[in-house]
Amino acid sequence: MKFTTRIKHHSHEKVMANHANKKPPNVECFNEPVLTAKKISQHPLAYGKLYLRKAINRYFWQLNVPAAQS
Repeated sequence: MKFTTRIKHHSHEKVMANHANKKPPNVECFNEPVLTAKKISQHPLAYGKLYLRKAINRYFWQLNVPAAQS
């Protein structure tokens, strides 16, 4: 048990060291999808779909409420 935990701890240290080394490229890679996601969310069609989904959910919820009460 002690032996396995020691190995795990060692590999964790390695991972942390690798993460520290790779930090600048990771940040750049991470920023790209975020920017594209922002562009998509600002797109009127994507926003319309989200709004439609909300409206449909609200409509079905209103339909289901009387059925649940009766």
